Amino acid sequence: MADNRSLPDSLQTLLNNATTDTAKANLYLQLADYWSDEDTAKAFEYIKKSLQFSNGNSFYTAIAHFNKAGILFDYDFNKSQQEYMLAEKLLNHNTSPLAYQYRARLWHNYGALEQRKNNEKEYVDILLNKAIPFATLAGDSLRMGMNYMDLGAVFMNNTDYENALKYYNKALHLLTKVANNNAALADCYTMIAKAFTENYQFQKAKPCLDSAFKILHTNSLPVYLTTYYSVSGMYYRGIRSFDTAITELNKGLLLAEKINSKYDVQSILYEKYKVYKEQKKFENAMPVLLQVYNMNKQMPLSNNTKQILFELAETDAALGNTPAAYKWLMQYSILSDSLFSAKTKTDIAALEAKYQSEKKEKQILALENKSKQQQADLEHGRFVNYLLLSSVLILLLLSILLFIIYKNKQRTTKLQQQSNQQKIKEMEQQQELQIYNAMLQGQEAERKRLAQDLHDGLGGMLAGVKIGLSHIAENTNQKPRDMELYKVINQLDYSVNELRRIARNLMPETLLRFGLEPALKDLCESIGNNKTNVVFQAYKINSKIKQEHQLTIYRIVQELVANAVKYAEAEKVLVQCIQEENILHITVEDNGKGFDINQPKNESMGLASIENRVNYLKGKMEIQSNAQGTTVNIEVHVQQQ
Repeated sequence: MADNRSLPDSLQTLLNNATTDTAKANLYLQLADYWSDEDTAKAFEYIKKSLQFSNGNSFYTAIAHFNKAGILFDYDFNKSQQEYMLAEKLLNHNTSPLAYQYRARLWHNYGALEQRKNNEKEYVDILLNKAIPFATLAGDSLRMGMNYMDLGAVFMNNTDYENALKYYNKALHLLTKVANNNAALADCYTMIAKAFTENYQFQKAKPCLDSAFKILHTNSLPVYLTTYYSVSGMYYRGIRSFDTAITELNKGLLLAEKINSKYDVQSILYEKYKVYKEQKKFENAMPVLLQVYNMNKQMPLSNNTKQILFELAETDAALGNTPAAYKWLMQYSILSDSLFSAKTKTDIAALEAKYQSEKKEKQILALENKSKQQQADLEHGRFVNYLLLSSVLILLLLSILLFIIYKNKQRTTKLQQQSNQQKIKEMEQQQELQIYNAMLQGQEAERKRLAQDLHDGLGGMLAGVKIGLSHIAENTNQKPRDMELYKVINQLDYSVNELRRIARNLMPETLLRFGLEPALKDLCESIGNNKTNVVFQAYKINSKIKQEHQLTIYRIVQELVANAVKYAEAEKVLVQCIQEENILHITVEDNGKGFDINQPKNESMGLASIENRVNYLKGKMEIQSNAQGTTVNIEVHVQQQ
């Protein structure tokens, strides 16, 4: 505790000594994270200061939105999800392990909010297709294990214990390696014990509970001990050791109230209710169940609400409170709709008959004091009212039906128009792409022809002239002429090299012979000089990419590096190419003088040409530029030969 209290002071000291905006932005984010649970106003203020010092840095801006989403997590689901998606958008092109780790965390939390909004299907989809893959890319085995545990919990909530245990065992395999004696490993043991208990495999559950308690008792972790005591109480209820079950549940309830965990309080109270119910102590069970019901209204999930309503009906029925039991079953019926079970229907029918019988007896006693004429008038009035009401309802339903048909027709017409416009737009784009594709192919074919003519034709002729002049120079005895002749030979040698350089720029021979990665490496080495250091990094580039796609990518990188050297006057240029299946990520970053990206594209820098080539490969391009340099991120689709 002392260390935690001293943390903000330590961070403030580091902040006072920080000399760069990046360091200050990072420290303000750490302070915001510290205060997020204790003082949200102070946390928001630190996030605001962090954004002031991030200077448009997409990574630190993303983490600021991530922290803001965490503060809003328990208070405003929709705003929290919006902040997570802002962070995801900013991290989308960042391929560092830390960025992947944050993306795994934000998608997990986004899915957890979907689960709280009673959308478990979406939660499972996000865990399988977002959170776990990003955790894998980050190399974060601990987070992978915890995500597998979350999947297990979803399947267990739906009584699919086979799949629940499958994912829990996957989590256990990972956590045993990276989180030995850790709270996450203890929680995994607890959840496996719960799955075995729910499936009546009590002998398998007990060793898991013992393993969990050994870790939790040693490390004194109240959050995880709360869950442990809840599952332990469930286990002792299962083996019908009711007194021990109540003792364990009371321990968990005390911890849950201490840490103000409302979900754990509700879960443990419901488990206490089950213990009393199995003992048929309904007078003890009812107050506990009403506590659960009142808490559930503050954080409702439909499955929980349905079950609680049904249990309330059964308990009131067992206590002889027929009207109350009927009321609970009516609420359950409305909520269950078509999923209402046959048993529930029978119970409702019996209770309804009894309730209606009592009600009618009172009505008969009142009606016996009235005359037969009044009874006849009343029945006649009811019949007339029924006819009028029926007529009005029929007319209303017909009007609604006609209105719905009219609106559907309007909507269908509008959708058809939008679809036609979209098809026309796609056809125009496809036609433009085909024209540009043909133009590119024609340009590259002409470049290839010129390069071959220069290299094989004129280059060979100049080389032959050089050999002839060198032979004459060796046989001459006149020194003055000899010196002049050697100058001519040197100039001719320089001309041959310049001719080969021009031919290589027109059509890189390395690309045709050895593929994209060696050609890009050769390009970066040839452009680099004593004023500019060009570094090339590649990862998993497939040598079987279609040659026209390789050539297009080569032209994109060639233009970007040339811009960095010629216009930005950069001292350092970093070129990264990373392939993930059919997606190729290109990043070119320099420390040059930058340019205004909001101005119309500078044709002299070839940005329009680069954008056309990116569009040809069905890709997208993002440019960030300021006085400290320029970063260009490109993502293109490639095909194999």
